[in-house]
Amino acid sequence: MKVIYLSNHVGQLDFDLIVKNASRKPNPAGQNFHGKLIASLAKYFEVTCFSLVPSSEDCFEHKKGIKGNGIPHYYFYPPKRPIIPNALTIPPKIIRAVMDKFGKEKPEDLIIVYDTLNISLSRAAKSLAKKLGCKRLAVCTDDPFNISGTSDTYISASLGLSKEADGYFCLTKGLEELYNVKQRPFLIHMGIVEETPEIKPYESEKPYVYYGGALFYKDGTDSLLEAYSSLKANFNLILAGHGPSEKKAKELAEANEDIIFLGQVSKEENYSLEAGAELLINPRIYRAYLDKCSVPSKVMEYLHLGKHVASTLSTPIKDVYEEAIDWIPSDPEKAKDQLIEFFVSHMDENGNLINLKENTAQGRVLDAYGLEASGKLLYDFISSL
Repeated sequence: MKVIYLSNHVGQLDFDLIVKNASRKPNPAGQNFHGKLIASLAKYFEVTCFSLVPSSEDCFEHKKGIKGNGIPHYYFYPPKRPIIPNALTIPPKIIRAVMDKFGKEKPEDLIIVYDTLNISLSRAAKSLAKKLGCKRLAVCTDDPFNISGTSDTYISASLGLSKEADGYFCLTKGLEELYNVKQRPFLIHMGIVEETPEIKPYESEKPYVYYGGALFYKDGTDSLLEAYSSLKANFNLILAGHGPSEKKAKELAEANEDIIFLGQVSKEENYSLEAGAELLINPRIYRAYLDKCSVPSKVMEYLHLGKHVASTLSTPIKDVYEEAIDWIPSDPEKAKDQLIEFFVSHMDENGNLINLKENTAQGRVLDAYGLEASGKLLYDFISSL
């Protein structure tokens, strides 16, 4: 069977060029997740990607038919100054390209897999399923309500365009209940983890606590910076990523040599930093509605690569890996104070980190959520549709 994959994923080298050259940096979370999902599908299917490039700037020269991580990717570029919304102009371009390549294939030999959070791709997927007569699988990674800066129109379109998909791949039960209103077949799988056999742990003069990801107040960046700044610690705090809290990270790093801010790093650099850390931390401020529909993917990476992991509550992860993580109290009104209390309870009189839980989940997380295991689950599920 052939998979037609619609997302914002681009080849990793191209993504790195976008990060380097674009004035508005793309969030790597979607890139990383879809890259792993594509790689897991490629274990069992012939995959072709049709990708809406996550930047309208001229960051690289590729236009179409390039290879991304060994898998064919056809790129579609949003206009620099759209007069008509992308959700109306982009789908016809994708539809023509897919029909040119797969229009003569047997419907039973094809399946469309697409990202529900992108309206342009959801429209294209719905139309293509009708034209090709094949099934479509909706990939549900978050509640559209949780996406910063979105409108009611966007939320309604995201849910409405996917309410009649043939199957659903969801990170949580909450997402399945949100999208799968027609009670179609579904697979709940809270993440995908890739093996990193050649990653060399980052070397640092001091032990360090590491956080890599989106730098937003809601993700706990400010609370983490403020909590660490109040400590007399004998370990560094290293942060990587971008977002609104980047300014604060830079300012505090300039004022305190034990805070190291690296900006947005490559996927390999992030893995290296995770592997070398004394403690990997997820300080995201707890919100019940977010916990129902979102799994912090960085914690899944942490479980694969880290010696010690600390996190605020993620119920789906705690249900499986409770004993492998130091859980930070999760009262959203006391985020900074609870981080301070957590650090103080794990520091000796000299400011060294002590009494951290050993991460015992490294092998198990790969066995359950690695590319091979995830690909097999997807193969069995898609074959049953």
